[in-house]
Amino acid sequence: MFAGTYKARPVVEMEASLEQAYAIEFCVRLQKSASETFDMIREAMSSTSIFRWDKAFGEGRQKVKDIEHERRLSTFITEAMINTAAIIIKEYRRIAVRQLHAFLNISVGSVHSIMAEHLQLKRV
Repeated sequence: MFAGTYKARPVVEMEASLEQAYAIEFCVRLQKSASETFDMIREAMSSTSIFRWDKAFGEGRQKVKDIEHERRLSTFITEAMINTAAIIIKEYRRIAVRQLHAFLNISVGSVHSIMAEHLQLKRV
């Protein structure tokens, strides 16, 4: 189970977004202003997206696809993690959620989840 919920964008929406970005890149290469670009594709996307893409391409961005970047891995609540948390809580009854979060190296939400859902603790 994930610590939080992640809502992926539908493939169709992502493809439409890429098409729109290509259209904006084309307008930038034609040296159209952001306002002209907005007027041309107003029906297809929001003004915020148009101006953001226009600025990015105007500043020299070359690719439409997302730039790779390091992301924090999502946390899985495992049996080992639940058991470790239970042992720590038994030993230190007054441990704070933030202390447990730091000790287990998981999110505060995951600690809450472990304490409330898995260990059935009412006062978290």
